[in-house]
Amino acid sequence: MKLWLDKAKDDLRVSESNFKIKELSVAAIFCQQSVEKALKAVYIKKHKQLAPKTHDILFLATKVDLPDNLADEVDSLTDVYMESRYPDIKETIKLKEENVSKFIKSAKKVLEWCEKQI
Repeated sequence: MKLWLDKAKDDLRVSESNFKIKELSVAAIFCQQSVEKALKAVYIKKHKQLAPKTHDILFLATKVDLPDNLADEVDSLTDVYMESRYPDIKETIKLKEENVSKFIKSAKKVLEWCEKQI
C-alpha cells in the first residue's frame, strides 16, 4: 500500500507541475490518478486485498469511508479523467484554470486523509 500512496504523491506533483505550465488536461488527469491511487492504498489497508480495477472515485470513496465532504470535492474527477482520456466522450466539465486549481487543492486534502488512514 505504501507503493500506491507514494505513486499518488508523485502523480500529484506531476499534476501541479503541469498546472504551472497551463497544461490543464494533463494536470486534471494526474490529479484524478493521484486521488484514485491514494484511495486504493487505503482500500488495500482496509480490505487486505488489491482494490478493484476502476477509475470511479466515488465508488472507491465509499469503499474506504472517505468523509462525505471530501468525496463531494473530488467526485467530478472521474468525469474529468474519462473526458480527458477518451475523445469520444461528451465533455461535461470545462477545464478552466480555476477548476483545476480546486481539483488540486481537494486532491491534497484527500491525500492527507489517506495518509492518516495508513
